[in-house]
Parts: sequence; C-alpha cells; structure tokens
Amino acid sequence: MHIANCEKCNWLRDKIETPTLMQYNRQRREVILDRLIWSTQFENFLATKWTTAKRFGLEGGETLIPEMKETFDRAADLGVESIVIGMPHRGRLNVLGNVVPKPLHQIFSEFSGGTKPVDGVGLYTGTGDVKYHLGISYDRPTRGGKRIHLSLVANPSLLEAVDPVVVGKTRAKQYYSNDVDRTKNMAVLIHGEGSFAGQGVVYETLHLSALPNYTTGGTIHIVVNNRVAFTTDPRAGRSSQYCTVVAKALNAPIFHVNGDDVKAVVHACELAAEWRQTFHSDMWLIWSVTVDLGIMRSTSHRSHSQRSLQIYQNKLLESGQVTEEDIGNISQKVSSILNEEFFTIKDYVPKRRDWLSAYWTGFKSPEQLSCVQNTGVKPEILKNVGKAITFLPHNFKPHRAVKKVYEQRAKMNETGEGLDWAMAEAFAFATLVVEGNHVRLSGQDVERGTFSHRHSVLMIRKQGISTALWTMLLSTKMRRCLLSAIGMFIITNFALNQGMSQHVLVVYRNAIATLVIAPFAVVFDRNMRPKMTLSVFVKILLLGLLEPTIDQNLYYTGMKYTAATFTSAMCNVLPAFAFMMAWIFKLEKVNIRKLYSQAKILGTIVTVGGAMIMTLINGPMLQLPWIKSNNQHVFSSAAAKQDPVKGALIVTIGCFCWTSFIILQAITLKSYPAELSLTALICLVGTIEGSIVALVMEGGNAAVWSIHLDVKFLAAVYGGLICSGVAYYIQGVIMKTRGPVFVTSFNPLCMIIVAILSSFILSEILYLRRVIGAVLIVIGLYLVLWGKCKDQLSSNQNIKMEASNDQKITAMDETTMVSNQNSVVLGVTSSKVTTNNESV
Repeated sequence: MHIANCEKCNWLRDKIETPTLMQYNRQRREVILDRLIWSTQFENFLATKWTTAKRFGLEGGETLIPEMKETFDRAADLGVESIVIGMPHRGRLNVLGNVVPKPLHQIFSEFSGGTKPVDGVGLYTGTGDVKYHLGISYDRPTRGGKRIHLSLVANPSLLEAVDPVVVGKTRAKQYYSNDVDRTKNMAVLIHGEGSFAGQGVVYETLHLSALPNYTTGGTIHIVVNNRVAFTTDPRAGRSSQYCTVVAKALNAPIFHVNGDDVKAVVHACELAAEWRQTFHSDMWLIWSVTVDLGIMRSTSHRSHSQRSLQIYQNKLLESGQVTEEDIGNISQKVSSILNEEFFTIKDYVPKRRDWLSAYWTGFKSPEQLSCVQNTGVKPEILKNVGKAITFLPHNFKPHRAVKKVYEQRAKMNETGEGLDWAMAEAFAFATLVVEGNHVRLSGQDVERGTFSHRHSVLMIRKQGISTALWTMLLSTKMRRCLLSAIGMFIITNFALNQGMSQHVLVVYRNAIATLVIAPFAVVFDRNMRPKMTLSVFVKILLLGLLEPTIDQNLYYTGMKYTAATFTSAMCNVLPAFAFMMAWIFKLEKVNIRKLYSQAKILGTIVTVGGAMIMTLINGPMLQLPWIKSNNQHVFSSAAAKQDPVKGALIVTIGCFCWTSFIILQAITLKSYPAELSLTALICLVGTIEGSIVALVMEGGNAAVWSIHLDVKFLAAVYGGLICSGVAYYIQGVIMKTRGPVFVTSFNPLCMIIVAILSSFILSEILYLRRVIGAVLIVIGLYLVLWGKCKDQLSSNQNIKMEASNDQKITAMDETTMVSNQNSVVLGVTSSKVTTNNESV
C-alpha cells in the first residue's frame, strides 16, 4: 500500500479485509436494483425515442447512478449537508434525470426541440448550451431520512475544466456557512479515464487540494473507466498502467472496482464517504478519495448494453432475494413513468431560469444591477481606509524599498495626487472589506505582486515574522464595540442611581435598537435574507430571551447591588463561560495532551478564580489621590445598600445567559447568515419579551415608564443604538470568521478602563481584592487566548508538514511559509481577507 500512514492503512484493512463479505438486507438490495433499472431503462428510452440524437449515453456504466446515490446517502448520514458535483458530458443526462433530479419532461422537451422559453427581459437567460452541458440544483431526500443539497455545475466540452470550479465553489460554501471543520460541504468530481490522465488541470487541482489555503477537506473522485477513452487505446493515451496512478502523489487511497459488480461499487463508494469524513476531523488534511470504476462498453459509445443489470438480477434471483415478478413490477413502474413524462412534453413551457436553483430567486442580472448600482465611495471613507492600509507599527522594520513604497502611498492618500495602479487596487480591496465582503486572491506571488507592486503582506526575514496589513479593519470594529461597552457601564450606572427601573430600561433599549436597525436590514439584506424556517424562528425567540431580556435585566439588577467597576469585572467570566460552552458544542477544539489546550483550560480556571476573589475575599480600600473625601461621603450611603455576594451571583447568572446567547448566535448564523436582519429580529423579540417582564415586575406603576431628555433617555438611546444594535451586528460579523471565544476576549481591557473612569467620574472606591481579582482574570483570559493562538499555529504547521510528506518546509526569499512563524496582529486586523498566497 502506497499510503505511508499506519492509522490510515489499518483503517482500510479493518474495513476491507473482513472475515465475511459485506451483506445487504432485502430492502437495501431492492433499492439498489430499482436505481440500476432506472439508470438502464432511461438510456434505453432515449435511444428508442431519439435514435439519431447526440446524448453521450452511459451504456456500460449504468452502475454510476446507484453508486452516486449511495455515496450521497452515506455522506448525509455522516453529516454532509451540501455536495457540489462536477462531471463531463458523458452520462450527464442520466445523472440529471436520476440523481439530482431534473424533471424528466423537461429533458424530453429539450430533445424534441420544445418551444422557446418565456420569461422576463433582462434576467439571467442561461447559457444557450446543449442539454448535456447544463447544471441544476436540488434538495434531495436521502435513504436515511435526511435532506442534502446537490449542485451539479454546468460544464462545457472541455471535460476537466470544471474541476477547479467545483473545488472553489465548495471552498466558498464552507467559508460562508462557517464550516470550519469542512465536514458539511463536500465536492464530488466524475472523470473519464482519458481526460483524467491527459489534462493538466487535473494534476494542478490535485496538488493544490492539500494546501491549507485551498483544501476543501477532501474530494471524492469517480473515474468511469471504459478502457477506450472515446477512441484512444490506453497504450497510446498514457504511460502508466492505470489512469489513477496520479493520485499516489497525494497518498490518496485508490479503489479499483469492477463496474459490473454493483455490490462492490456501492461498498467502495460508502468507504470513500467514510474515509473523507473520518480522517478530516483528526488530521485536518483529507486526501482525495479516488474510485476507479472499470466498465466495458461492448459496442463503442452507442452501445445499449445491459450487462451490469443482467448480472445483478441473476445474482438476486439465484439468492432468492427477489423474484421475476418483483423485477417485472419495478421495470413496468419505471417504463410507465418514463412514458407518462414523455406525453406531457407537449404542454410544457420552458423558462429561461429553469437551470438555476431556487437560491437564485430575486438575484439581479448584471444588466439590471448596472442601471441602479453606484460603485463609488465617498472621499472621507477612502481617506480613512488609506490611513489603515499605509500604517506600519513602530516595532516593525520593513525593507527600505518597501518602506519607501508605503511612504509614497501615505503621501498619495493625503494629497490625492499621483495615484498608481497598486494604490487604486488597494483602495478597491479595502473598501470591499469595509462593506463586509470577503476578498480572496488566489495564485502565486499574490501577496507581493508579480511586479513587486502590491506588498499586501510584508516579511521580516531575520525574524521570520509576516505582517498582513489588511488585518486592521476587523479589530477596529472590535475596538468600537469595546468603547461602546465602556460608555454603557458609566452612563447606565448614572441612570440607575437616579432611580430608573432596570426593567423599563431594557424595554426602551431594545425598542430603540429595533427602530434603528430594522430599516437598514430591510434595505441591505433584501437580496441575501434566507427563508425563515421554524428552527430559525425558535432560535430567534431564545436569543431574544437570553440576552436582551434575561441577561440585561439581571445585569442591571446586579449593578444596583454593586458598582460599575465590580460589574464590568465580573463580566470577565464571560470568556471562560464562552470557552467551555464552545468546547461542549464543538465550536472550539481541545486536545488535553497538548500544552496549548492545557493553557486554555488553566486560563479558564484562573479566570473563574479571579472572579471569586473579587466577590468573596475582603481587602483594604485603596486611597486614590483623585477621589475626594466629600465624594466618598456621598457614595457611602450607596455603598451601604450594596450586597457584593448577591450582586455577583446575579451578574454571574446573567453572564451565563449572555454566553448562551453568543453560542446560539454563532449557531444561528450558520443557517441564517443575514446579520442585520438577525439583529433586528433579536431586538424586536427582546422588546416584546422584555415588556412582559417589565409589566409583571413593575405592576401597575405607570410612573416608571415616564422618560425625559435626561441621563435616563441617554442610557436608553446609547444602550439600544450602540450596545444592542451595532454591537450585535458587529459581533455576528466577527463571529462568522473568528468564533465566539474571540468575540468575548476584549472584556478585561473594558474592565480596566471602566475602573479608571469610574474612579474619576463616579468617584467609586477601589478595593485591593478587586485589583487582585482583576489581575488574575486578565492573566487567565490571556492564557486562554495564548493557547488558542498557539493551537491554531500548531494545526497549520501540521497541515503543512503532512502536505509535504513529512519533509521540512524551507523558507525561500520572502515567502510566508516559514516554520514556527509568529503573526503580528496590527491595530487593524481583518479575517475577511485571508493571506498566505491566497488573498489580499
């Protein structure tokens, strides 16, 4: 075996070298037989009705249909939700009719010439291509009772040209669905043996498939090998014995299967799906699984051979699994359906958009967009973006030539004169990022630029440190959230001290957030808002209950029992809670044997310990020079009403609800990725649920609802607009790429700033125990973040080592593939744009 990995080899031996042969029950055999009969009779029907039409039939390879269906069923059982399929024209009509499936009367209408499509003007009108080049999308039910989305990509007569398109589409689906483990979206490519060995795009796609910036978690390759390659003898078509020998370069398993043995074909494809899903979770690098399906086409491409069906029927009859009557019933059923669909084609009226999936409903064509879309950017936005992309930190020393380039760009940004192509390109990419778009450049030398003009990633060669200058934009958003939270602590404390009801404040805060965010959601999410389902609706109800209602009420109540500094400090248990819940829900990976994972666990314990010290241990009061004695006297009466233990318990419960909200928001965004709409719905539900709580808690006291243009009104507006509306939205955007643990990692800095400002503005008294507890919380938190960062670097290094077959990666020139490199995160980081020869 060519795979140099004991674990993988043993896995294959356990699956293949079994004491007894794979056995299927009667029901399963009938399903396989039904699928094989559909495949065979479909080809016979087309050959009978349209004897001279080109259709590139699947005769001799009919087992491809039950093979694909069994692969998809098994993949769905293992957690795959979406499959992107690429294939040549041979057999495409059979796959369209029986696997995806495209309506049979639509296929038959295309054979008969049909009528011209009728539809609106200016829409996407299709490719105008022949019927065996088009694609389709469909949500298909599986044998196990699940549903899986299938997308067959359109492909011209260039055979393997679709390979990188399919892999790229799968990678994009994984990004936008936050499929970090790459287990929910999978690619399947079908090849002919001649093109698989003869077209260079196959080898290029395979050799990129294991790279961290290109991997999709494994592709299942199915090679339909009729040993002819259209008209070419194998001795004249390739140098190797098998066309699939190219897969050995990647240590990929290659299953050679006799296409006439339907049972063996089904078993091999189940193994392919299991291999792809099994090793992905453990090794981060899954090799493409290649199934070499050997078939015989006895009368060249126009053969009507039923060899595989006859062999399988005879085996079932000999074993007594089915009877002649059962086979006849299935054949009669299939024949009846084919004829019924054929007779309906005279009433069928095709539409231009039939080949598009339902997900494209409402999507505007380029001509429609060009009439209304304004791609211009305001000068002040360009100025701000220009400052971000031309900024170099003081501790970063670039090459003198690169430094000169950045100085020139900074001058261009200030004066607006002498803009070159590189600066214009940088402006274009950066403004797209600011608008929330994902920008990806793929290819060799895209970080520096072929003509040394781009310099989007800089390298200090001596230190082995790469700096992605496009990472500043996302961190800016987190700093804004941080500043908004600081303001909320101070302003809210003022409002509560003046007697405002915390329950009423929650209602006003969420109502204002709904009124402000909803119009933006209606306008900006109109083309990307997914369909509301019962599951999403229930999650939104829970989201509105957890944070806008329960957490905010408990948080404000806890603040009344304590102080702004104490409350902000107690909220530092949030990252620890987030880490534990993310671990439980598999949003964060932990390996107990790794030092980095141990650091994350230890940091969580230290963080919780620091919170307990702040709460339970007394300590002396710190005499700060700027706190006046008269202010201390004023606040002594408020301090007498404080109950730190009770307040800490209330805030801790609120933090647990807050953490649950963050985790549930991360999960909801996977199925409902419209951040603005989700924010507006959360605030709306929070307003309704909060109103119910306020009416119950306040009874018939109408006076608590009165509000004027004072600090109470400011607290409601500021909390609703900034801390609910904007914060929920930014939190959702960042969470899709960085995860919930990263979102909660800014709390310690917030606490420190609140403590300083509260001592100045509110003259709050600081105690030594709070300072000690805060220090421990900060130490614990950054142990968690250090472990998370190092764990990701370790995983990336393992991927690189595996991809190079355990050979050391040698740093050359200014490449970023340097072992043990440390990333310098500037004040403007963005994961919306990824780098490492992948993007700008």
